[in-house]
Amino acid sequence: MGVKLTAIVMILVGLYQLIGVLTDSKWFWKGYKMRRALKQQGKKMARIVYIVSGIVWTIGGIVLFVKL
Repeated sequence: MGVKLTAIVMILVGLYQLIGVLTDSKWFWKGYKMRRALKQQGKKMARIVYIVSGIVWTIGGIVLFVKL
């Protein structure tokens, strides 16, 4: 049961990142501003990082959910 819950959380985190970046919402970027490493890279680089991260988390969660 714990693994399925972990998979669901991973999917939610991935979707949160993807939706936050793609809709360019202000509440999403408030959390982003606290990450100085990404801030130095600039918003365009951060968008790419978040989109890739969101896809990886979502796919990882789906794979984990299906496999177990």
